[in-house]
Amino acid sequence: MRRIISIVFVISLLGISFWTWRNIEHVKNWIERQVDAGDFLTLEARYTGDQIMEAFKHELIQDEFHNYLEPILQFHPYALMEVKFLDDKNKTRESMILWSLEDGEMVLDTNTWESSHGFRDCIEAGATANDFVILNALAQHRNGMDLPGLSKYTELSDTELEKAIQSSENKHLIVKKGNRYRLHFEEPKIDVSPQTNMNQWLVTKPYKHAIRTSGEYSIKEVQRIAQAAFGKHFTIRKWQQVYLPVYRIDVQNPDNSIATFHWNALNGKQLPQRYVY
Repeated sequence: MRRIISIVFVISLLGISFWTWRNIEHVKNWIERQVDAGDFLTLEARYTGDQIMEAFKHELIQDEFHNYLEPILQFHPYALMEVKFLDDKNKTRESMILWSLEDGEMVLDTNTWESSHGFRDCIEAGATANDFVILNALAQHRNGMDLPGLSKYTELSDTELEKAIQSSENKHLIVKKGNRYRLHFEEPKIDVSPQTNMNQWLVTKPYKHAIRTSGEYSIKEVQRIAQAAFGKHFTIRKWQQVYLPVYRIDVQNPDNSIATFHWNALNGKQLPQRYVY
């Protein structure tokens, strides 16, 4: 009986250790959020909650029976990476990438907050560099490609091509219609240069009383997918976690229910509504 208890204890300990190893960055971030000492880096807010509520009052407040509640400033996590890569002319380029740890997508321009679309699915599916050989080819051919076209474009052997296609299909990243393959994303946007158009300042904020949300993805997951997507000549030189200031705007309805909206405090634009968390 004692031996059985010991075995169960060892198995439980191994399970806890494995979970901690897989989630070490999430655990670290959770611990940091409990500590009030120190500062964190955030993009500098250009708009206040009051400015946003006044500017969009006619859209959010339907009549005198709807009322604003006090705006809440939150900070959403991003990975900021200093990278280098080869451009289309085989010239070495150095840039910065801002990547959301909430929706798993890369920010292309911080002025408009235009983002990629498709990298989140790739993170979720565990896409590899071999998968991205197919994905990047199809990203450049929006109408799809047949097998001979993919073979010619990727220059893979028949065996390598078959394995890469099968892997991408199994991960629901591509689909086949007739004799042509295409990306399995609505309005895909992964054929992008590894750089974010960014000219905003980073500032420090004290941890104390700051509301920092937790990300869906770890920086390691983002780094892995970026490396797979952008190829062998892409490397991440430095990285750090930074935050985007976001105002949560709550509107109280006549029945006392609350409608919640999120506004980017950097550019004053509303963030896409999320229905599933």
